[in-house]
Amino acid sequence: MNTSLLYNNMKPFPKNGNSIGVDKLVFDLPYSISLDNKLKLTNKILNVSDDTGTVNYSTGKLANNNNIEVRVYKNYIRFTLNPVMEIYGSNFYTLRKEELRNYLLELQEKSEINLFNGAIRRLDLQTTARMSHNPASYFEVLGKHKHLMKSTPFKDTLYYNSISKYKTLLFYNKSKKERKNKPIKFKDGEYLRYEAQYHNKFLKEIAKKLGKKTLTLQDLFDDKIYNKLIQYWYNDYKEIYKEQKTMFIPNNINKPSDIDKLLASEGIKSIGNVEETCKMIDAALADTNKNASFISKVKSRVKSIADNEKAIMETPFLEELESKITQAFKNTTNSFIKP
Repeated sequence: MNTSLLYNNMKPFPKNGNSIGVDKLVFDLPYSISLDNKLKLTNKILNVSDDTGTVNYSTGKLANNNNIEVRVYKNYIRFTLNPVMEIYGSNFYTLRKEELRNYLLELQEKSEINLFNGAIRRLDLQTTARMSHNPASYFEVLGKHKHLMKSTPFKDTLYYNSISKYKTLLFYNKSKKERKNKPIKFKDGEYLRYEAQYHNKFLKEIAKKLGKKTLTLQDLFDDKIYNKLIQYWYNDYKEIYKEQKTMFIPNNINKPSDIDKLLASEGIKSIGNVEETCKMIDAALADTNKNASFISKVKSRVKSIADNEKAIMETPFLEELESKITQAFKNTTNSFIKP
């Protein structure tokens, strides 16, 4: 059976599943008194230096949108937002590019601020896939990354971090992460999220390669640039060394004692083969008083165990994970629209 085809044809979950979208987004605009006045921040809090007593920055919420955090520094103003939370009330979903653009256009109109010139300082790209097994099962096949440091899974999350604040990759159980804010449509099923968090230093490198000083919000709607970002997301996944794992064939274990034969069968294979195992039996019993009939019966048991059906098989986790990540990449790169 073509299992990759089976995985790709699983019933899709709603709201743009099996694709890649923007999650958290942080961008800066140059400071001006005019812009500061337009913000009309609520719940404003000052961050003051303990040493000098000077204000490092102020933080607050937009007057017309309490979900967007704004920090006002001396030379720039930083906006932190999660568009999918705004649109769907839960970031369990995945935003299409046109949804993001429409959201930003509406926000720009309401705030009367030219947002599309904003310089991106952090960009999170993710896909959420419905899986056949518990998401933690897939961590077992993910090995070291070519450039990043792999962490020990913590609270249902596997991290790959850079030494400096450069980029972070995460794999985690989305259902557990959003237990209190899980939409009813996602009540059933196992959901794994793969997310890449790209920070300012990395984004500047991408901009330089594209002949730009910095990436702006407008660049997210340039197919060439967006395609490049999605390609980085996919390449970061591909640069993780994958480790195919094995398991006992489930149909061979119908009662507790069945595991004995399976373990014995694998033990014979680890020695080499039946012939090598029988030689070890001959050596072990050579100086005993066991007769030829007894030794023959022992060897017969070895042959009987070795003749059993194949005891182990490859786990399905790697093939399914590869299939889902690759399909999300293809679905996204094949569906670009013109802004």
